Amino acid sequence: MMTMNTEGYILWLHCSACGTEFPVYVFSGENDWTTSGLRSKTDLEKKALFVYAHDDTPPSGTEVELVKVDRVESIPGESFQDYRNRTANSEDRYIYGCVNCQSKYAEGIEKLEPAQLKEKGYELINLT
Repeated sequence: MMTMNTEGYILWLHCSACGTEFPVYVFSGENDWTTSGLRSKTDLEKKALFVYAHDDTPPSGTEVELVKVDRVESIPGESFQDYRNRTANSEDRYIYGCVNCQSKYAEGIEKLEPAQLKEKGYELINLT
């Protein structure tokens, strides 16, 4: 496994339609340009999570698609302070497409460090 030099984290997903669990690499950075042009693919057969540059030859696997983000909505007439108090312990829900059954029901169940990903039988391969 190569050392990661890209900003982001590994999210472990669970598909409620078929029960498959798999990882996705979620890019994050202080600026968009730090992750611009980077992609990730999940390969269920090879049990690998690839991070690569858009211009490179794509590795095997499937790009995991972010389908939607469910956010807690404000109530009409609610003050910003009341909204903040009501949603202080709420988190946005990120829904992804499943790489196994192609449903749109895979949801993040935990963030992982690379060592934890290896414990789940997957390898993180950085091709950048």
